[in-house]
Amino acid sequence: MKKVFFAIAILLVSLASCSKDEGNEVTPEPTPEPAPYFSNNPLPVGKESVRVLAIGNSYSIDALTYAWTILHDAGLDTERYSIYITPRAGASLEFWSEQYKNDSEQTIYKYAGNLQMPLEKGSLRQLLSQDWDVVVIQQNAANQADYTTYQPYIRQLIDGIRASCTNPKVAIAYQMSWSYASTYAPELNPEEEWEKIRQAAERVRKEDGIDIIIPCGTAIRNARHSDLQTELDLTRDGRHLAYGVGRYIACICWLNTIMAPIFNLNLYGTPSFHHCARYEEEKNDSFPAAIDVTDDNYLLCQQCGIVESEE
Repeated sequence: MKKVFFAIAILLVSLASCSKDEGNEVTPEPTPEPAPYFSNNPLPVGKESVRVLAIGNSYSIDALTYAWTILHDAGLDTERYSIYITPRAGASLEFWSEQYKNDSEQTIYKYAGNLQMPLEKGSLRQLLSQDWDVVVIQQNAANQADYTTYQPYIRQLIDGIRASCTNPKVAIAYQMSWSYASTYAPELNPEEEWEKIRQAAERVRKEDGIDIIIPCGTAIRNARHSDLQTELDLTRDGRHLAYGVGRYIACICWLNTIMAPIFNLNLYGTPSFHHCARYEEEKNDSFPAAIDVTDDNYLLCQQCGIVESEE
């Protein structure tokens, strides 16, 4: 009888212990985020002369058309830098990855500065095999809101840049661009698309290791919520930026992210608009959304374009 009583007591203690444990469940440790694909080099802050290459498409042109004027008016000596572009219409990360693999001939065009590169025509591999300080890449407009389209091409480009560039300290940056105008793609809400584009750029930073993001899309989004907004959402055709104000805002953003930190430039408050207006031949009914940068709006343009880091 005593043995039976003893066994029941043990059972009761065991059940009480189980009940106590169930009320104090151990929270599992969170799974750590995987390390980025590669460790980026920082911008060459303080370097005497700098060479920048943008590999992209027409959105690269939109963002850099006014670079020479803005940097000149900010007081930067043109002998200290150069900004080149190799653009292809609609070119995606996949396109540029294939161009690198296939050794297809490309041409780079100088958009600002006076530092010449030894080679301006050749395969992408050859053009990259020069003394670049910063190389900027971007996704095309059709795919930029969908991060799954970035892979594996963005990492292939990263590998190609690092393998080819003669400067082992080359920094890689990513241009985050803008969403379509609501009139161009009514099924896509520009605000929602901007958020998807922003999230994709954030994944580029966290997962791929490109921690220098040029947030042109956020700059244009800021302007769309300001008195600068136009019927075509600051574009000239629903996709490409309006001459004058649209391009100026994107360029301020681009230069503020890349060039201002390197050369300790303050772009805010400096008038730089005497050539940042729509060209005479563009002042026609084909581009009714064009808005000149003027004394009255340039500070607001700069406020929209100078975007704080979202890290």
